[in-house]
Amino acid sequence: MPGRIIALFLLLAAAVAATAEIFQSFDQGRYDVFSAADIWLLAHRGSINALERVIVDIIAPWAWESVVFKILSLPAWLLAGAPALLVLWRAEPMPKRRFTPKGDAPKRRRLAGMMAGNGRRGRPG
Repeated sequence: MPGRIIALFLLLAAAVAATAEIFQSFDQGRYDVFSAADIWLLAHRGSINALERVIVDIIAPWAWESVVFKILSLPAWLLAGAPALLVLWRAEPMPKRRFTPKGDAPKRRRLAGMMAGNGRRGRPG
C-alpha cells in the first residue's frame, strides 16, 4: 500500500511536469523539455550542486557526467512517470471491498429478524 501511494504521487508529479511542458509550448510556440535537472535547479540549486560535489569528490569523478547527469537530463515526466507505472504494475492488487458502510451489517440483521418474526427483534419464534 505505501508503494502504491508513492507511485500515485510520482504519477501526479509526472502529469504536472507534462502539463507544464505543454502549456509552455503553447505559450512560446516551440517545444522545450523540462528535464529533472532543470526542475531541481529551480527548486533548490544548492542541493544539486552539493550532490555533484559529493559524487565527483567522493564516489567517482566520471560518474557525474556519464551517469547521473544523463539520468537527470531525461524529461521530468519520464523520470517520475516510468517508476510510478512500474510500481503500479507490480504492486499487489487492491483488496476487493464491498460498497456498504461498516456499521450496516448489524442493522441489516436486525431488519431481517424483524421481518421474519412479526415485528419482534431477534430470531423468529
